[in-house]
Amino acid sequence: MKTKEQIEVKDAKRIVMYDIDLSDVIRYSCIIDGDTHMYTTDGYNRPHITLEQWIDFAKSRYLYYSILTE
Repeated sequence: MKTKEQIEVKDAKRIVMYDIDLSDVIRYSCIIDGDTHMYTTDGYNRPHITLEQWIDFAKSRYLYYSILTE
């Protein structure tokens, strides 16, 4: 089992949709072990997070789902 420090995250992105469609949504994506992981915040029900927080959150979700599928 990998630890959070051992997980390699590639191509992490934080896209502010206001610049594209004037919405309050921010979209996040990254690649872990060849799989694309995505997340969306709206600032109301899901507060916006920084890119560093997104990477940490993506690693945690990856570990959680890998435990569930073992």
